[in-house]
Amino acid sequence: MTGHRSHEHYEALLMKAVDGLLSADERGELEDHLTSCEACAAELSDFQDIKRTTDAMTERILCDAQIEPPRPAAPAVALLKLSFTLLLAGLLILMGFAVYTMAIDSQVPLLIKVAMALVGAGLLGLLGYALRIRARAVGRDPYEEIDR
Repeated sequence: MTGHRSHEHYEALLMKAVDGLLSADERGELEDHLTSCEACAAELSDFQDIKRTTDAMTERILCDAQIEPPRPAAPAVALLKLSFTLLLAGLLILMGFAVYTMAIDSQVPLLIKVAMALVGAGLLGLLGYALRIRARAVGRDPYEEIDR
């Protein structure tokens, strides 16, 4: 298996290994490769040394400055989620009312009914797109582009 992969592939695996982001399959593949490639084994050792040094420096700087690493503001995230939920609920109620009104009122021109249907479909499409993007962002592998 190791003969079929490019060296760039293993370099990407080395970086993921240093950050602790390898899957079990990737870990096994890299371990197999490291037994036959001294250059990659040396590079992994160098990467690990650099990571240990930078992690220690970061921790020391933070301790010296007596500050903590930034944390996401939970109240802001909760407010954003609540706002989005309220906006979605309001839009659904308005769209439902518009559909109900148009279905009952025979004087609403067909063009207006079609336009409202298109607006509703567009809003649902945008909502679906936003939710799909959000779902993709959760658990995203930061080295995904390197693996390609």
